[in-house]
Amino acid sequence: MKKAIALALACCLVIAALLCGCSDETVKDDLTADLVVDLASDPTVSYDNMPSLAAKETLRIEFSVTQTGCLKLLSYDNTEYDEWPDELPEAYVVFLDGDQNELYPETYIDGGYSEKYSFEPGTVTAVITYKNYSPKMETAVVAWAFAPEGDEAVRVETDSDVPTAACADENGVAKFSFTADEAALYCFTCAEACIFEGDCSFVIESADGEAMTGSLRIHGTEWTTRWAFLPQGGYTVTVSGIDAVASCEIGVEQRYDNVVFGSDEASALPVSFGFNLQDHAEKSVKFTADGSLQKLVVRAEGTNSFYDYEQGYTLKITDADGNIVLYDEEEVVSDHNYEGTHSFDISDLNGEYTVTVSASDACVVSISAE
Repeated sequence: MKKAIALALACCLVIAALLCGCSDETVKDDLTADLVVDLASDPTVSYDNMPSLAAKETLRIEFSVTQTGCLKLLSYDNTEYDEWPDELPEAYVVFLDGDQNELYPETYIDGGYSEKYSFEPGTVTAVITYKNYSPKMETAVVAWAFAPEGDEAVRVETDSDVPTAACADENGVAKFSFTADEAALYCFTCAEACIFEGDCSFVIESADGEAMTGSLRIHGTEWTTRWAFLPQGGYTVTVSGIDAVASCEIGVEQRYDNVVFGSDEASALPVSFGFNLQDHAEKSVKFTADGSLQKLVVRAEGTNSFYDYEQGYTLKITDADGNIVLYDEEEVVSDHNYEGTHSFDISDLNGEYTVTVSASDACVVSISAE
């Protein structure tokens, strides 16, 4: 009898151990990350390269945080439906620390969020739940942007494949720095990180703190990128109107030969004159017409070349006696103010002529004869 009881107890213990083992394995599976991200090496991801995950009602992304900073997160259903469900799945997130304690309330992230969520070094798990989950859902995509807290401007590498992120201060201001390796037309894409649409503005200053541009507006649905022509040197980009984390991308839009800054006269055509808030005085170039040249072409690009606008500048073409010629009353905006590109017929001219231009924007005015 005692042996039978002992045997029965042993069997119970074995079964209990097996059940406990299965229970532990189930918990372990539930806590398995669908994506692991080291924010030290991958602090941001571009919208063109967002990771795509197999659809599940609940996804887990494990972030390795190496320094105190702010994290933005965006996720949405990326399924190409043949027949759309009655209700589309919507993504919500809960952030957990290494002990699985909830750090912030559940947050809607299907279009991103504007809250400023700060995290300490360690492991942070984003548990993403798709409400209205449909069995027809196939893929979900995620984007994130992490920026360390601090007052230092975050360095941006030009023509990078991924955006750079910076935390906004209490006034909604974030700062970036970059080096212009050459005089060129640079494009700037600044925004609140990980949201679909948003507005902000930015200014560009030299390493000496001199303003090179006025305030340039970004509008999320139309003017997402702005241009500025800048000489070689170091610059700071100060972005305003940011809720939590700003993203910034800077690239070379166009390069130019024979760029003249500061001088009031160039030696010969073709030439490109560079202007900004610190260098806006008139600049001129002489050319000789003898019937062999057919057209004089003037083209301007800069901070006011965006959306359906063109870069403005002043233009005067004078003969050797200082008389204004080729004044196009139909194309001029007002008092020798032009915009964009203009072509002038110079096939009938004979003699020496001077082209004088000026602008106060961070722009380039290129002049050539054909």
